[in-house]
Amino acid sequence: MLHIILLILKILGIIFLIILGILLLVLYSVLFVAAAYRIRIQKQDAFRISADAGWLFRIVTIHFSLDGKDGWKKELQIRLFGFPIKKPFEEKKPKKQKRRRLKKNTVPENPPVSAAPEHVPEPEEEVKEQDPYNLPEDLSDRFRSEPEQPVRPPGQNERAGQQRRAKKQRHRPSPLKKLQTFFRKLVYASKGICDKIMKIREKITEAGDTIRRLLQRKDALLEFWKLEEHRRARGAVFKEVQYLWKKSRPKKIQGKVTFGFQDPSITGICLGGMSMLYAWYPDRLELAPDFEQEIWEGDILMRGKVRFYVLVCILWRIYFNQDIRHMYEQWKQL
Repeated sequence: MLHIILLILKILGIIFLIILGILLLVLYSVLFVAAAYRIRIQKQDAFRISADAGWLFRIVTIHFSLDGKDGWKKELQIRLFGFPIKKPFEEKKPKKQKRRRLKKNTVPENPPVSAAPEHVPEPEEEVKEQDPYNLPEDLSDRFRSEPEQPVRPPGQNERAGQQRRAKKQRHRPSPLKKLQTFFRKLVYASKGICDKIMKIREKITEAGDTIRRLLQRKDALLEFWKLEEHRRARGAVFKEVQYLWKKSRPKKIQGKVTFGFQDPSITGICLGGMSMLYAWYPDRLELAPDFEQEIWEGDILMRGKVRFYVLVCILWRIYFNQDIRHMYEQWKQL
């Protein structure tokens, strides 16, 4: 009996160790397996940004693109094992209604009743009309095909013109009605202008109220900024940002940037500022200044890796920092 109990405990221990090992493997994969990312920035005819990230041997991939060629089109795809699971920016297509198909052997309940054929009268023989003018057949047919225009009696055209002129005079507005319509349009236009003026006035008063509130809170904001614990909190946040940049900054960068301004001196200043990147990425980034024309083109490719344990450590330190929590609570009360 004892050896059966020990065997059961042994099996349970093995199962527990297997589950614990799987959990540790998953935790290690989540925290320490790096997620590789690639960012490409292009500027030729239009501005375009594309970013790709893959994690856990590219089992999970994320693709994002922003194209400024035709109205800043954006695209985001999340894939699992290569299959898309989420596309938040994709337009949903309307669902097609399924049509019911009848089986081959089925007969409709109410079959259409075929109408009886109508009796078509037999065509009667055409009787040729006699030509009173004794013209040839081709000419007589042509003259007969043309419609005869009615001949108006003398004086009818003049009477019709007089009737049209009298009708126009009856419908012509009087000067008093014209004046009334003019004043009505003027009142409508003045109402629209007054509404616009009132809207502008409301916006100005709202802006004045916000400025007044900021001036009233100026002393509180200055006191909030100068507190010693808030200075320590800002320093801690800045250190965490530096740590994140150090651990996740791009390790490889390559490309070519062509830039130029109308003023050659500004081009020289920008070249001096951008040349500091050579200390980080030597012989991989090419800067091509153009001192003759205004131009801004380039193609830059950046690659790097980030591990999730870095983010977990940063969030842990920020959450348990008393200075940061105290600063956040006081900021909500302002």
